[in-house]
Amino acid sequence: MRIELLSPATAPAYSALTFPAYQTLLTGSDNIAIGAGDVQPVGLALARPAPDRNMLEVLSLYVDKAGRNQGVATRMLEALVSEARQRGYEGLRIQYRAPKLALERVLEKTGWTPPAPFLTTYKTDARIRATPLLELGIELDDRYEIFGWSELKAEERPQIETLLEHEPLPSRFLSPWLEADRVEPLNSVGVRCEGRIVGWSLTHRLDPRTIRYSGIFVHPDHRGMKGMGVGLCLLIESIQRHLPCSETEIPFAMFVVRRDNAFMPSIAQRYLEPYAFEKQEMRYAAYLSA
Repeated sequence: MRIELLSPATAPAYSALTFPAYQTLLTGSDNIAIGAGDVQPVGLALARPAPDRNMLEVLSLYVDKAGRNQGVATRMLEALVSEARQRGYEGLRIQYRAPKLALERVLEKTGWTPPAPFLTTYKTDARIRATPLLELGIELDDRYEIFGWSELKAEERPQIETLLEHEPLPSRFLSPWLEADRVEPLNSVGVRCEGRIVGWSLTHRLDPRTIRYSGIFVHPDHRGMKGMGVGLCLLIESIQRHLPCSETEIPFAMFVVRRDNAFMPSIAQRYLEPYAFEKQEMRYAAYLSA
């Protein structure tokens, strides 16, 4: 089985072996695509530079049935690591939905860190209408104003940059600029306190029928109520703006809950999990170059 670094000319032949959203990345000059095959493509490993460190993110690792149980995934991952090292990257990281036992065997064999859970997703539909979360009756005082994120003013963007300089985000996934072109205008919201931005709840459209509740950030000075007063109000507002479309146009919601958040896991267990029809764990592993 031939394993090779793909070029912009050869990569398109492997496009069927990755997700549609990633197919255009196969020809990016900074990305790395490793292909496997003889007569026909049977495997593909695809990675791109991570935005926050000198690391590569492995976006997909796939072997067609014709190439399985032959060590193809192991060889592609080894080739990916080798190419990353040659390009000067500190290492690679991968995130995936568990369980993926075959992938974890390959990661162990090729020297990656043991996979660890880092977030949980809860997928629900119109049954979220029954969550007691919507009946908590939490109200913000008159200093605060919740607004649609699409109403963010141009002059407020530097204000947010200044806020983030003084209060770094606990996770890059909470950045308001991440996937900015996919932010869902229907129910992404921000909050001002006395005219200044102090937090946001951002959602993204995964597909025409699903909104992902990606994350909530509130400046520590405004959290209150054991850390989640303003944050809960933002979450409730996002859900309520989604509800009119939840039975017809956009029936599904996926809530993303990070394990390192001090408050959201317990809130999700109480107010989201009982009304979810799917719960999935996301795991993380890394390979650090010597």
